[in-house]
Amino acid sequence: MKSITVVARSRVCQDIEGTERSEERNHVSFDGQSQRNALTAAERAIRALGDGDADRAASNAARAANLDQTGLYAELPGAVGGAAAQIAEGGSVEAEGWDAVAKAVGAGPLGFLVAEVRND
Repeated sequence: MKSITVVARSRVCQDIEGTERSEERNHVSFDGQSQRNALTAAERAIRALGDGDADRAASNAARAANLDQTGLYAELPGAVGGAAAQIAEGGSVEAEGWDAVAKAVGAGPLGFLVAEVRND
């Protein structure tokens, strides 16, 4: 498992009044495998919506958001939750639900997956 650590160095700055202040060090670890697992969970959530499996979709969307280290999937659980509610009410995801999911994942591979999976 590869891990990347980003370190911002400390530095002393002067604000407008000339008062010195010290900026804190920020250490951010990025685990590539965890981010890849988040992507896989997001893909599974989208496919589960297409299959009409609301529980599996919601579970995978929550997993994607939990594993995500970059904020890419922060909106996914809400969008999938709305789409899952549509499945529970009518048996399938309506256009508005798919649009919300597409907006949550943005452009790119997951956006194309949403376009491929939706059946409206």
